[in-house]
Amino acid sequence: MDRTGSSLSNFSLVTSICLGLLSSMGPGAIAQAQVVADMAAGSNLGTTVGSIGLDFTVDGGTTQGTNLFHSFNTFSVPATGSATFNNAGSITNIFSRVTGNSTSLIEGELRANGTANLFLINPNGITFGRDASLNLDGSFVASTAEAITFDGAEFSATNPTTTVPLLTINTPVGLQFGATTPAAINVLGDGSQTLFNPDFTLDVSNRPAGLEVNADKNLVLIGGDLNLQGGNLTASTGNIELGAVGANQSVTLESGSFAVDYSNVGTFADITLTDAASAGIIGGDVGRIQVQGRRISLQDGSGIAAQINTEGSGEIFIKASESLIADGRSSYFVSPTPGQSTIPSGIGLIVNVGARGTSGNILSVESPLIRLTGEAQIGLGTAGIGETGSLIVKTNNLEASGNSPGGFSGVYAAILPRLGPPGSPQEFLDLQATTASDLTIQGFGNNSFVENLTLTDGGQILNSSFGLGNAGQTNIKARNVELTGFGTGGPSSIQSAVESFRGGNGGSIVLEGDRLVVTGGAQISSSTVSLSNPAGNVEINMTDSIELTGQVANGRSGIFANALSQAVPSFIDPSGSSNSAGDGGDISLITGKLVVSDGATINVGNFASNPNAPATTQGLGAAGNIEIVAGDVEVTNGSVITSDAALSNSAGNITISTPESGGIVFEQGTLSASGGEGNIKLRSPVVILDDLSLISANGFGTGNGGNILILSEFLIGTNNSDITANAEQALGGRVAISGYDSGLTIADLLSGVDIFPEGEAGTIVLGLEVRDRLTPLNDITVTSELGVASNGRVIINTQKGEVGEVEVSNPNPLNDLRLVEAVCQATQADQLVISGRGGLPTIPSGLRTNIDTWEDMRFDAQLIGISENGIQQATLAQPTTTASTTTDIIQAQSLVKNAKGQYELVSTAAQSEPMLLAQNDAKGCPNLPG
Repeated sequence: MDRTGSSLSNFSLVTSICLGLLSSMGPGAIAQAQVVADMAAGSNLGTTVGSIGLDFTVDGGTTQGTNLFHSFNTFSVPATGSATFNNAGSITNIFSRVTGNSTSLIEGELRANGTANLFLINPNGITFGRDASLNLDGSFVASTAEAITFDGAEFSATNPTTTVPLLTINTPVGLQFGATTPAAINVLGDGSQTLFNPDFTLDVSNRPAGLEVNADKNLVLIGGDLNLQGGNLTASTGNIELGAVGANQSVTLESGSFAVDYSNVGTFADITLTDAASAGIIGGDVGRIQVQGRRISLQDGSGIAAQINTEGSGEIFIKASESLIADGRSSYFVSPTPGQSTIPSGIGLIVNVGARGTSGNILSVESPLIRLTGEAQIGLGTAGIGETGSLIVKTNNLEASGNSPGGFSGVYAAILPRLGPPGSPQEFLDLQATTASDLTIQGFGNNSFVENLTLTDGGQILNSSFGLGNAGQTNIKARNVELTGFGTGGPSSIQSAVESFRGGNGGSIVLEGDRLVVTGGAQISSSTVSLSNPAGNVEINMTDSIELTGQVANGRSGIFANALSQAVPSFIDPSGSSNSAGDGGDISLITGKLVVSDGATINVGNFASNPNAPATTQGLGAAGNIEIVAGDVEVTNGSVITSDAALSNSAGNITISTPESGGIVFEQGTLSASGGEGNIKLRSPVVILDDLSLISANGFGTGNGGNILILSEFLIGTNNSDITANAEQALGGRVAISGYDSGLTIADLLSGVDIFPEGEAGTIVLGLEVRDRLTPLNDITVTSELGVASNGRVIINTQKGEVGEVEVSNPNPLNDLRLVEAVCQATQADQLVISGRGGLPTIPSGLRTNIDTWEDMRFDAQLIGISENGIQQATLAQPTTTASTTTDIIQAQSLVKNAKGQYELVSTAAQSEPMLLAQNDAKGCPNLPG
C-alpha cells in the first residue's frame, strides 16, 4: 500500500472539511490573518495599525470624551499572534467596527490598556478559534450587528461616516441588526474537560478558559446563530450574555452590567453548544448568565453553569422562543479518575463546599418545548450553607427520558453531601443546615399550566436534601402529566427525598392539572430516611383523571409518601443500620376519576415502594394519611391503597369520598390501614368488593384493630372479599356501616354511644356476613387472637328512617348479621334476611308505613353490578310469565344507576347491558347459613 498517498489523501480530506466549516461561518470571505485600518475617505477615523510579526498594534482613532472609536477594513488575528489596542488610561470604552466584507477570524489574543471595555462589531461574522483569548481588564462585547446605537445616534459598520456620537459615560448602548439575516458568531475549542467529583462539585482543573474576562467584568456575544463547537466562555463574579436574534431586531445593554434587554426582539436565531462546549461563571461569589435564542441546543456534555465558591449568589436565565434540547454526556479529551464521572449536557447552578448561598440564587429556564435526554439535566444544588434560592421552569411541553446508575435526565434541586477523600476518616463530613430550593414547573404567565409533561425510561424531576435542612417544595402545573417506565438507574419519577438520617422535613409535591398517568413502574414519591422528621406531603388535583397502572420487577407504579430506612451503607450513614423514625407523609388526591390497576400502589406507610426490597427497608415512624375525593374510584387486579405501619398502633388514616353519582369498586384490590389503630372511612353511594378484595384495618403485634366506617347506600361483597379489623395480641377493631348521607365520622364510631340516631339513613348490604374467622366466603371480621372477650364490634344500620312493623327473621344481634350470600334462580327457595329497624314488610302483601313515594327504576337505568365470576356486563333472560293464581317473589338481581345518577335495586332484568349482583346455576349457588 502507498501509505504516503493515503496520508496525502487524508490530509486533503481534513483540509477540505476545515475549509468547508470556515466557509459556513458567515457570508463574508475569510480574512487573512491581518488587521487593516479603514482608510476610506468617508469612514476613516484616523486608526493606524502597526505590526511586528504576528502581533498587531492599534493606535490613533477618534476620541470623544472617555470613548475611543476605531474603524477597520479587516480585523483578524492569527494563532500565536495578538492585536493590542494602545489606548490612554482614561478611556472607558473602545468601539471598533469592520466596514469591509470579510469575516473576522480571531485565533490569537485581544488586548487593551487600562480597564477599557472593548466592543467589536462585524456584520460579516466573527469566529473565535481554539487558541483565541482575551487579555483585558474591562468587559468584552462581540456582535454581528450592523451598528452600535446610542441615544439618538449610531456607530455603523454598514453606513460608516467620519462622525462619532457625542457620549456621556452613562449613555445606554444598543445593537441594531440589519434587514438581512445576521451573520453567525462561532467559538471553537477543545471542550470543557470538566468532571463531576464524588461530592458532586465540578472539577474544572483541566478546563480551558477559552474566552475569559476578569472578575466583575462581562462577556457578551450577540449575533445571528451562535455556535460553540467545543468552545469555552468564562467569567468570574461577572456576567455572560449570549444572544441570537433575527433580522431588523435591536437590543439594549445596561450601562455597567452589560445585561441585555431583549424586550424589543420579535424574532430570534439559534444557539448551539456541541463537543462539551461550556459557558460558565467559575469560582466567584456573584455571577449572572443570560442566554436567549430561538432554538437552544446543548449536546455531547455541553453546559451552561455557574459555580459559586464564596459568599454570594448566582443567577442563570435561559429563554428559548421555540425549544431547548439537551442530550448526552461528554466523552471527550479527558478520562475521569476513580470516583469521578463525565458531565452531562445541561444547565446548572452549584454552590460549592464552604460557600454561603443566599436566596438570590435563581435558575430560570423558559421555552415552549424542553427536551432532556441522555442524562441531560437542569439543576440547582448546594454543598455549602445558607439559602439555596429557587429553580423555575416555564414551558408548554417538558420531556425527560433516560437514566443510568450514574445519573438521570431531568430537573433537580438538591442539597448536596459534603464528603472528604474516599476511605478517609473524614469521608463523611458534617452536613449543613441548608434549606433546599423550591422547584417550580409551570406554563407561561401567572397561574398558567404546562400542556404536556412527559417522563419516560427513568426521566426524573427531583428535589432532595442530603443535609440537615429541609427539602424544598416541588410545584408543578401541567394539563397532561405522563410518567412511564424504568431506566437502568431507576423509575421515571417526580421525587422529593430527604437522604440524610439527620435530615429535616421532607418537601411537599404539589401537582395540578387535568390528567395524570403513571405506568410501567413509574412513581410520584416523597420519602425520608430521617431519624425524626416526616416525609413531605403529596397533593395532586387533576380535574379529569388519575391513572396508576402496573408494576415491574423493580417496583410498583404509584404515589408514595414513605418513611424508610437506610438499607445499605451510604455516604450519609456508613453503618447502613439506621431505621427512619420519621413519619410517612400525607397524600391528598382530588380528581374526576381515580383508577389504580394492575398492581399499582398508593402508599403512605413506612415500607419500601419496591415489593422485592428486604424487610429492613421499613421505617419505625407512623404511617401518613390518605385523603381521596373522586367522581369514581377503581382499585383492581392486585392494586393497593395503604397506610400500613411496621410498628404497633402507628397506622395512618384513609378517607375516600365520591359524589352522589359516584362509586367505589375493588376488584382484586386492597385498601389497608393496618399496623394498629388505623382508620378507614368510605363515603360513596355504592361500595363494591369483588374477587378477593380486602378492606383492612388490622393490628400487628400489640396494635389494636382499627376502625372502618362505610357510609353507602349499597355495600356489596362477592368472590371471597373481606372487611377486617382484626388484632393479634390486642383488641379487635370496629366496623360500622350506614347510609351515604348519615354524616358520621370516625370520632362518632369511637365515642361509644349509639351512632345511629332515630331516622338515620341506612344501607343495603349484599354478600357479606359477620363471622368469627375468615372463610372462603365474604366476611366481616373484628377478631382478636386473645379470645372472644377482646373481639371488636360490628354495627350495621339498615333502617330507612320510617317507623313500621318489623319482622326480625334472625334473632341474632347485629354483630352476627346474616345477609344475602348469593342470588340464584327465582324458582329456588332463597332468603333475604335483614336485621335492623324498618325495611321490608313481613309478607309481600304487607303494608309499609311512612315511606317515600315508590318509583319503578327497572327500565330507566344503566346497570352496574357483580356476578359470581367478577365485574361483568351480561344480559339476563326475561322471566317467563305464566297464568297463575300465585306470583313468584323474585329477589333483587341487578343494581342500577338511573339517569339521575341514583343507584337502585331491581328484581327484574333491564333491557340494556344489565350487570348482576350474583348469577349462578342451582349447582353453583352456595347455601345460606340458617
